[in-house]
Amino acid sequence: GRMIHLLHGNFYSLLRSKRFWIVTVLLTVGAAWDAMAQRRMAAFDSGALIDNTIINCAAWQFILLPCLCGLFINTDYHDGTIRCKLTVGRSRTAVYLSNFITVYAMELFFMALSVSAVLIAGAGLTIGNPGNVALRLAVLLMLFLALTAICVFAAMLIANRSALVVCAMVGLSLMFGGQAICL
Repeated sequence: GRMIHLLHGNFYSLLRSKRFWIVTVLLTVGAAWDAMAQRRMAAFDSGALIDNTIINCAAWQFILLPCLCGLFINTDYHDGTIRCKLTVGRSRTAVYLSNFITVYAMELFFMALSVSAVLIAGAGLTIGNPGNVALRLAVLLMLFLALTAICVFAAMLIANRSALVVCAMVGLSLMFGGQAICL
């Protein structure tokens, strides 16, 4: 019962956040733009696939998710919301888990929205290997799970605005570190 109240409060404030909706529009437009660019390339190459475009939408999320996470939790610190949650008897673990679930649900929403935008804007393009795309999406979701855990942890430990910078650097280092490992 207590966790439901924390989650309800988090989702309530998240859905009323202008930052959340700005990031939602940016990610959706970016994903659709990538898909339309792939469609333009398909005019020159009849074998063009939409496989990589579905996965490439995650690059923006590596940057924007940590920033939004840092801002969301940091706003709770500055508004005194976290102190109020602890004062009414919620444990630090419950507050962390509610923030973690909220931020990961936000990421799942962003991922579903981005994939949907790519599929709608890239209508007519084929998916070459659906199993490979599904596997890569599953790996991305696990990576975003880890990124969410690290960013929520950092944002809850750092009470000032530098939490945003730390979270953004974690996201960028995971993105570029993963690319360096694959090379």
